[in-house]
Amino acid sequence: MIKTERGMRAQRAAVALYYLIRPPASKAGEFAYSNLGYVIAGAIAEARTGRTWEELIRAEVWKPLGITHAGFGPPGKSRKFDQPLGHEELDGRLVALDPAEPRSDNPQALGPAGTINISLTDWLLFAQDQLDGLHGRGKLLKAATYRTLHTPLTKNYAMGWGVLLDKDGAVSMLTHSGSNGYWVADLRIMPRHDMIILAVTNAGGPKAEGAMRELGKTLRLRLKPFD
Repeated sequence: MIKTERGMRAQRAAVALYYLIRPPASKAGEFAYSNLGYVIAGAIAEARTGRTWEELIRAEVWKPLGITHAGFGPPGKSRKFDQPLGHEELDGRLVALDPAEPRSDNPQALGPAGTINISLTDWLLFAQDQLDGLHGRGKLLKAATYRTLHTPLTKNYAMGWGVLLDKDGAVSMLTHSGSNGYWVADLRIMPRHDMIILAVTNAGGPKAEGAMRELGKTLRLRLKPFD
């Protein structure tokens, strides 16, 4: 694998071309969540700007939001134990993965689909900007762009966000969950209450994802009296 950022740019362009020249796997116009779609979007941004996706994220997202504790790939250094380690389940046991192992995260070329590691404090800065964008005062984008980003294209899904609308059609909650199989991260934004909930676990798989869903359900029930 070419490990330079510009090598990643070439790989993403190759992945995008490989799939875009093939017929759609589903009927055009039907919704299907696709990690590949994010990779293609990243490749488009790289082709239009001449900069790598990593460079764009640093310059266009992290810098204006003041995000300083974030990177690409699994967090921490090999054998340093300076960050929590991701875990996989083997024979019913959770086994820690060395961040230096290639299998400890998705391939770098799939970065736009989710290879960022970030501290909870800095993740909150990103989430806060999305909440501010719902109120028309975000830093990163124009107000109209936030509206486009948060407007469902299907019943409950917008551009990367799960969206719950109230009876008046306003956003009552934005959600996004993601996992590389060794971590699970879940974000919920409730603009009516100016509330953000971040939840993470350094283990993946069905059990971890089920626990995260149960946690989300419990929190929703606790917050229901305030709706």
